[in-house]
Amino acid sequence: MVRTYKLLQMLLLLAGITMSISSRANLSGNQKAYQYQGVKPGGGGGGGDFPWPWGLEVAFPWNDIQGVWKAEYKGKVYYFGFRRVEERRLFITQFDAGQCSTLGSGPGLIRNSSQKYVVAQITLQETGEVYRVAIYAFAEADSPAPPVTNGDVINIPEHVMVARINNIKCPERDIAVQMVRISDRLEFKCVGQDKRLKF
Repeated sequence: MVRTYKLLQMLLLLAGITMSISSRANLSGNQKAYQYQGVKPGGGGGGGDFPWPWGLEVAFPWNDIQGVWKAEYKGKVYYFGFRRVEERRLFITQFDAGQCSTLGSGPGLIRNSSQKYVVAQITLQETGEVYRVAIYAFAEADSPAPPVTNGDVINIPEHVMVARINNIKCPERDIAVQMVRISDRLEFKCVGQDKRLKF
């Protein structure tokens, strides 16, 4: 579990360094910072591997959010369980599918009526460290990348779900990655083990 935390911390640090270098290169060359930041006309800046159009997110799909989700970043797969606990609140659990164990958890909510995305703070069990996750839904037409699919994965129709993750201590070093729902159940059957994680 400590290795998973260290890997996540290293990925966040590398993403921050890469974005910083890319930003300087774009600014020094032709002053087109929007190519790095992913600014679309009428939209906001982006981050991560694609220029996500922050500010163009659609209403959060509360009725379709529960279940098990995964995100892949630089060859590493991260798993999350989303459980809707109130009308506009989630409880999010990050887990290790190979070890069949919970890594961290925390509540997620929409802070005010004009906000369309969920913000959560996940506390890692092993270390007590905290990181922030914001979960966005974009219309397929506004997405810079097609929706991720994986065989018989249960996707939310016409939505591209994106997680924006950053370390609380270094909020400028964030990653943004597409998420895909792999089950609409509130449990995960661990492969090769007679064990289930419940969310």
